Formats: sequence, structure tokens, C-alpha cells
Amino acid sequence: MTTDRGATRYGYEEGLGYEEGYADGPGYEGGHGRAGGHGSGYGAEYRSGERGPFRFQVLGSVRVLRDGQALNAGSPQQRVVLAMLLLRGGRAVPVWEMVDALWEQAPPKRAMGTVRTYVSRLRTLLEPERGARAPARLLVSEGDGYALRTPVQALDAAEFEARLADAARLRSGGDTRGAYEELSRALGLWGGTPLAGLSGPYPHMQRERLTELRVTAQENAFACALELGRASEVVASLRAFATEQPLRERTQGLLMRALDQSGRRADALAVYEATRRFLDTELGIRPGRELGALHARLLSGAPATRLAQPQPQTQPQTERRIQQQRQPRIPVRTGRSAESAGPDLPVPAQRSSRTRGIVTPARARTTMSAPATRPDPRAGGAGGAVPAPGVPRQTAPRGAVSDAPPAAGTPAASLPSPDS
Repeated sequence: MTTDRGATRYGYEEGLGYEEGYADGPGYEGGHGRAGGHGSGYGAEYRSGERGPFRFQVLGSVRVLRDGQALNAGSPQQRVVLAMLLLRGGRAVPVWEMVDALWEQAPPKRAMGTVRTYVSRLRTLLEPERGARAPARLLVSEGDGYALRTPVQALDAAEFEARLADAARLRSGGDTRGAYEELSRALGLWGGTPLAGLSGPYPHMQRERLTELRVTAQENAFACALELGRASEVVASLRAFATEQPLRERTQGLLMRALDQSGRRADALAVYEATRRFLDTELGIRPGRELGALHARLLSGAPATRLAQPQPQTQPQTERRIQQQRQPRIPVRTGRSAESAGPDLPVPAQRSSRTRGIVTPARARTTMSAPATRPDPRAGGAGGAVPAPGVPRQTAPRGAVSDAPPAAGTPAASLPSPDS
């Protein structure tokens, strides 16, 4: 089985474990006929029947393989149509929905004719032996749209989400090793950015959904590794992963636990301090309750325990908490000069126009201005500049994570196989 390039980057050649969050079934579009719907999904269907001669891939570039040989799936727009049909899980996709996915607000006059041309080409690709007047057996007309009647187990995304559901059930039943093994197969299906090279609202929506599933699975994998007593073996790969996810507090908590279980409690406390500073500087919020409780346990000398398991969600916990906490402290100067300035007072109503609206992780890192505060003598520098969690600096404690991604082609330390 081909190993996921991203998995290899974090040393996941042998796989990862999955805990909870999707125990009721994968969040596959076919579950309720909409993207991100939770329901029974395709777990049972995936495990029954044969795959057939075709294999479809969307966990990377959209590809069609027949008997192991790659076929030409056509132009990017034609591949968007194919992806919509595949991710609908056998349900019909109306033509107007395809038009919206391809052109959004400004479709050309012959948009529907163009979509039907793409469908005709896909039919020829999937059934080259079909006669001109013979009815299609795979890509069929249904109502005002089309449906792709291929086995769900032929799609890598369906297999991925079915294995997530299996791993969740194993984990909830106490079989950590079984979940670890199941996720090794699931993450091995990935070949890069999902729906790579495709643009438009539909590919973007599916890309975000699938990426969120994958990142959550990677977090749960590290949690399983810690429960299996392999903390020292995953610290390096977990540190690299935590650097790429500075807003995911559970990831930072897992790194703290791994360091503590490896006998490096001081480094674990340094990770918390870097995370606290980053959240305060970038978003003006404090770490959440679970991460704060973990920090308190480390300070008290008690062993670090597992964090609460996340529920299925589409928005990171840090973003959701922004609206629940006080606004950052903004210095309010009184008098005619800085020499007569009074104490810094919190002014919740005064926010920069640049920080209005919903804060996303990307915006927080690029466009959101940091709240003005007194210089922090512990942060180093006159302005109290605070790096992202884990970013090393000359005055930072030992163990801080580098902000730079691993060099291309440089694999991280391998996570041990489930059988080791």
C-alpha cells in the first residue's frame, strides 16, 4: 500500500490511532446528501462487495485507475464534475449544482451544455466499450442530474472515512492497538492535498472537510501512541506536527504530555508558556480549560493525564472561544503626555477595525494586529514580541519547537509499527 507523503513526513509509515469524535459514522457527503453530514455513512457498504476494476482517488489529485492503470480524467473542470459525483456516494447531482460548483456567480450562456459534455466524456472514459445507443450503466441520468453507480469501496475517501469509523469503535471499546492499526491503513491512503489542483467553492469546501478529518486523526494517533507507552518515540514527529498547528490546543497538550512522559517536564512547561503567549498576542485570549488543567497538574508534580476527547466540529476550539472571553487589554493613556499616563485599563468596546469579524487561523497569523500591551520582560525585546508556540529564540527555554517546516525530503523519526 502506498504510504501517505504527509504521513511519512511525521513518521507515520506504520500508521496512527484514532480515538473518538466520529463514532456514529464518517462525515461523508453521502450520509445525508450534503457535505460534512454525519450519519451512518458508508462503513457497512464499504465492507461488503467487490471493488471492481476501477479505483478513484480524491485524497490528492483526482485520478481514475482501471486495473491499476491511470486514465486521463480530463480538464480541471471535468475533474470537478467527477469529484462531485464520487463524493455524493451514488446519489444524483443536479446539473444546476454542477454549474454553481464550476462557475459560481457568473456561468456562461452554455453552462448546462458544457456540463453535459463533461458527463458524456466521463461516460466514454468509464465505459469505452458501450455502444452509441446503449444505455449507460455506471454514470446514469437521474431526474435533472446524474449519478455515478460505482461501488463505494472504489473511492479512497470512502475507505478512509469508513476506517475512521472502525477505529473510533475500536478505541471506544478499549482496543487502542486495534485503532492504531486501523488508522495506519486509513492514513496510508493519502497522497497529498485533497482535490489538488481544482479551484472553486466545491473543491474548497471538500478540501477543508477532509483536511480537518485528517488532522484530527493525526492528533488521535499521537494520543494512542502515548497510551501505548511510546512517548519518547513520537516526540520528534509530534513536535513538528505541533509547529504546524499553533492554534490547536489539543495538539500542544499532546506534545506537553509526550515531553512529560519522556522525563522532560521543564520542556513541557515551556510549550505551555509559548502557547499562552501566542494565543494572547495573536488573538487576545487565554488557553482553554483542559490545557490549563494539564499545566496545573504539571506544576503540582502530578503525572499528566489525557485531555478530553474532541467532539465532531468544523471550527477549531480556539476560534469558538474568542467570542466567550474578554477583549484584550488596550492601554488607555490619560493626561497630555506619556509621562502622566495612568494605568492600563481594559476597554472592551475599542477594537481596531482590522480585527472586526470572525477570526480565522490564517487571518490571525497574517492580518490581525496584536493588542497593545505593556512590554513583557520575559518575552525578550523591547516590544515584548512573542513567537508562535514552539518557535525557538535565543531567550526561549530549551525544547521550544522550530517554526520552520521540515526541509523537503527530510523524513521525521518513524512512528513505531503496531507490532513492535
